[in-house]
Amino acid sequence: MENEFDWFVFRRLAARKVVGSDEVKIDKVHPIAHSSGYDATGEKFGGNKVSWVENFKHVNNLDHITQQIFMICDRDELPLGDFTRNGVLVSRTNNRQNRINLVPGNQRQAHLLSWKRREIENYLLSFNLLEGKGVLEMINQQLPIVSPITAGNPNDNEEVRKKNVKEFLQPLYKRDDVQEIGTDERGVDFDKVAALIDLIPAEEISEDIENMYNYLVNKIQ
Repeated sequence: MENEFDWFVFRRLAARKVVGSDEVKIDKVHPIAHSSGYDATGEKFGGNKVSWVENFKHVNNLDHITQQIFMICDRDELPLGDFTRNGVLVSRTNNRQNRINLVPGNQRQAHLLSWKRREIENYLLSFNLLEGKGVLEMINQQLPIVSPITAGNPNDNEEVRKKNVKEFLQPLYKRDDVQEIGTDERGVDFDKVAALIDLIPAEEISEDIENMYNYLVNKIQ
């Protein structure tokens, strides 16, 4: 993941979206903060995470018990057409692997995954949350008039997916004793984040969250 904040938001959203979510399986995942290192089409998507996996393999050789590695990236500028049919696995190209074997065979792998939205903050674009916090009109002013955030649906459209909204949302979950959150996320008040997510009804949570959840639990033994 990009950072602890991303994993926290994903887990809270998945618990609200997925009926009967298996928290025992998800608890088997140990998140490690590591940037994707991608913000332009000229760079290799997920390159930093792929390098981390290759270094992990080099250092540990076959002497490890890791079953799966999930390289979950921000979408940033990745084209929508670069996703496979399950909606989370990035497609394979001539210069990009989407699965890397950790040991010989195909049972233990690293998987190159991505959100379909720019970053995890975009999944907080819920009508109920934004209206409850008095910022709905401000956010809708940042979107085309034909693509406003509306009630009772996840608003899974490209305008919502691609808009950079972090600067508008961070004041809602910033710690009271800091001026800004900062790139290291130390300024995040996780109690505030949890309270925000509790305002989001399941029908306003993107199917991307459930797709990512399903991909992970289906690979976890």
